[in-house]
Amino acid sequence: MNQKNLAMKNIWIISIFIFPFLLSCSDEAEEPDLIAPTIEMSQPQIFGSYSEFIPFNSLFTDNEALATYSIDIHGDFDDHDHGRVAIDPRLNIFSFKENYSLPPITSFQVNDTIPLPDSLLAGPYHFIVQSIDRAGNATDFQNGTNVEILIQIANSSMAIIDITNIVDDELVIAVNQPFLVKGKITDTTEGKLAGYQEVNIDLSTPSEGFDDGHGKLSDFNESLYQETYERNDLDPYTNPDGSLSIESMVNYTLSSEEAGQLQSQGIDHLIFTLIVEDFQGNITFSILDVHII
Repeated sequence: MNQKNLAMKNIWIISIFIFPFLLSCSDEAEEPDLIAPTIEMSQPQIFGSYSEFIPFNSLFTDNEALATYSIDIHGDFDDHDHGRVAIDPRLNIFSFKENYSLPPITSFQVNDTIPLPDSLLAGPYHFIVQSIDRAGNATDFQNGTNVEILIQIANSSMAIIDITNIVDDELVIAVNQPFLVKGKITDTTEGKLAGYQEVNIDLSTPSEGFDDGHGKLSDFNESLYQETYERNDLDPYTNPDGSLSIESMVNYTLSSEEAGQLQSQGIDHLIFTLIVEDFQGNITFSILDVHII
């Protein structure tokens, strides 16, 4: 065998061994990171009385490395009409939007507070948290990986809703019996801005995925019962101390026919919503599960 043929034979032998090795390296090449981070957040509890800050406790995780997160808080007054003007000019709709860095690790717990101004308008606010990992994958609204909750930010002059017959965080409605909601609404404001602008009562079937205040105040399916009381309608429901009687304002009985229709749809609870707007423009709301018995 001449030198040329021997060289060609050696090349083919080397190629036979190298080619599988190259295929193996190709198979073991690192796959691109296409997985967005996850967010586990506890819902801030700032209902009922004024707080100087919103607590923020959230666990961020990613399959490879975290990068950033953002917080966006804005009012849910009048279906996101951010140009809404408070009746009391001293109060303003609170808004907050900030971006933060995360360490490039797979899991990080954030425990922080968001300061609140003294002159904010009390009411429903959307609290949205988003995150991006080091590969650029971002949480989003479409697949539900963002956190979006409805919170109630309070101030010291908002109306107070006190429902007294709540058991295990829910109300009860019995078929063919008047729906009973005991309690009162009280406004501590004095002077010409004291009192109530409007009271809205709603009893609806829950929307899919709705759970304890997530979403918007209007995120419900069919409404079974609604009442709206404007300021000129409230005298018959006013107690001697100036508070409003919730019990006397609710006038609804779940019929056997309605209960049967709900049962056929697999619905065993409803959502009761009470929304109060005072003369200052503050909005107080209460959203409760109602168990059908």
